[in-house]
Amino acid sequence: MTTVSGTNDVSYLYPLFAAVDPYRSADHMLMLPPVQPGSSLAADDAPLGSWNVTRLVTGSISIGLTHVDTVRRLVAELNVLDTASPWTLMRGALEDFATAVYLLHGTRPERQLRALTLWNDDLRNRALYEDDMGHVATGKAKTGRQRQAEIQALAASLGFAQLNRPQVIIDTIKQAAGIAGMNPARVAASWRLGSGFAHGKAWSTMAGSVPRSIVPDPRGGHVVEFEVSDAPLQALASACLGLLKCAEAQYGNRRVK
Repeated sequence: MTTVSGTNDVSYLYPLFAAVDPYRSADHMLMLPPVQPGSSLAADDAPLGSWNVTRLVTGSISIGLTHVDTVRRLVAELNVLDTASPWTLMRGALEDFATAVYLLHGTRPERQLRALTLWNDDLRNRALYEDDMGHVATGKAKTGRQRQAEIQALAASLGFAQLNRPQVIIDTIKQAAGIAGMNPARVAASWRLGSGFAHGKAWSTMAGSVPRSIVPDPRGGHVVEFEVSDAPLQALASACLGLLKCAEAQYGNRRVK
């Protein structure tokens, strides 16, 4: 069951919401500022063509910001803080911000290889979707597998070995947390808890919520009503904010220098 935020102090979410405000307009989220010619990030992108680092980074940050803004609207405009949506949305934002930090860190070959690996996996999933839909490319259109072949050929031309599946997201989150000067295990724990809520796991309800009332169930047994436990949700919000700030700083520096 859910509870309304009007009975709770959720001011611990406000710093994260404030970090999203500069990207908000009246009816849409604003795009990140563009990469400048001659910058480090432009040099990363130059040999990659469409399969570049910047598109992945800006896409990840932008979607993460959208997730957080949806939580903001739930709390600030609808006055609702249920026991699933904030966890699910901020867990997604955490993944997005961590991915951006991961892509922006390391040597140029590392950044380029990470980008190509993620693009390759993106097109692998597109190919699977096309299989499920029975899609057949017509005219000059290319399939996901054909685009994968292009990415793999590009990787080989740059001296990279065969592209494998990207590392699992929890490893990316831990690595990004370390880059951001945060405790990787604690950030990973926040992500695991958010994932538990996203998938309706019983253990996450017990770890991230507190019982508010217990009433008899006419069908037998009892119904337990839960409300959000502030400390774990605050930890997830803090992790999102830390990774967002790190991604902003990395992108802001490397897009101009």
